[in-house]
Formats: sequence, C-alpha cells, structure tokens
Amino acid sequence: MDKWLRWTLGVIAPVVGVFAGVMSREWREDILGAFPFVMGEGPIAWRAVAFWGLVCIPVVFAGWTFRIARREEVAGQRRRTEAEAAHAGALTLTVSRTGDIVELWANNRGTHFIRDIELVAIADHEGPVQLPPLVANGVPGVTVWLPLGDWFIARVSQLNPDKGLLIGEARFAVGDFTRIDFDCSWHDHEGKKRKSHAVTDLATVEREIPLVPRPGRSATG
Repeated sequence: MDKWLRWTLGVIAPVVGVFAGVMSREWREDILGAFPFVMGEGPIAWRAVAFWGLVCIPVVFAGWTFRIARREEVAGQRRRTEAEAAHAGALTLTVSRTGDIVELWANNRGTHFIRDIELVAIADHEGPVQLPPLVANGVPGVTVWLPLGDWFIARVSQLNPDKGLLIGEARFAVGDFTRIDFDCSWHDHEGKKRKSHAVTDLATVEREIPLVPRPGRSATG
C-alpha cells in the first residue's frame, strides 16, 4: 500500500502542479475576480471552480495518505507492543502437586525459542529456614545446583515455544518453609537478555507462579 501511495502521489503532484501553473497564468483575472465565490459571494466562474478543484486534489490526497499512514503506524506500534510483551513474558514457571510432592516446571509460552535460562530460588526469609531438598530428575538440557544458602540454581539450555521441562521435585512436610523468591533470566531469539521475578508461597500457588517481567539489558551472546 505504501509503495502504491508514494507512486501515485509522485505522478499526480507534478501533473497537478503543471496544470495549476498554466491555469493561474492564463486565467489569472477570472480566478482572482471569482475568488469570493468560495465564501458564498461573487460570481461563479467555471474556470475558477476548475482551478480550485484541481488545487484541492493533492490536499485531499495528502490528507488521505496521512490518515492511512497514521493508522498503519498505530497498528504497527500495537503489534510491536504485543510482541514485546510476549517476548518479555515468554518464560513461565508452573508447579504440579501430588500429595505433598511438588514438581517445578520451566515453560516457554512465547512465540520463539528462548535459551540460556537461569533460575535462582531462595527462601524469602532473612534467617535460616527448613527447606526440603530439591531432587533433580536428570532431564536432558537441565542442570541443577544446590548451593549453600540457596534452595537451588537451575540452568536450561533452550526451550522451544509451547514446550516445558521438569526442573525437579521436592517433598514438603509440615513445618517446611514454602515462601520462595524466584529470580529468572534468559535470552530471547534476538539475543536480548530478559529478566523476571516472583515471590510466591508454594503451599498456596495453584499452578502458575506469577512471574513479573522486569527491564533487562541488551546482549548479543
């Protein structure tokens, strides 16, 4: 559409300019003498009507093209905003519960692959608390560490759209601390680093942990 509009405007504008120039030179007296007709006064001369009608063509055309361009700009901005939201919220964490056993999954709800995913989970508490050990299930592409002071750190090499991988499982007993602080990061398909965060109580969360995207920094690796 843009190409067609530019081509049409490029053809019409010079033609209208040539005709308007000739008419203003040849019919100058008629045009000036009949000018008040546009305000409802004075004589109506067909030459003046033709001149002003011709002059209005590029004005109307320019207004029309501006309206189309503005509409496309707004639509494009909306698409970019929706795409950005999809990329920023691509990573989700979900839990599935069977009795007192909780499984933690990393999922890609975005439109493209994501890679270099890192999950850091710690107790949302300043002092020492009782946390159950997370048992990794040896899923290919998932690496889990159990460092001192953290519940776990997990890395996932890549997740394709609408795919999920099991990070591990834990058995929560009565008295175990269940309020966990999740800090997540990953790279999207364009190499931009994304981050998200959530603090949630695993004893009460229904299924999806409510990760909130937050500003990251651009990356190329």
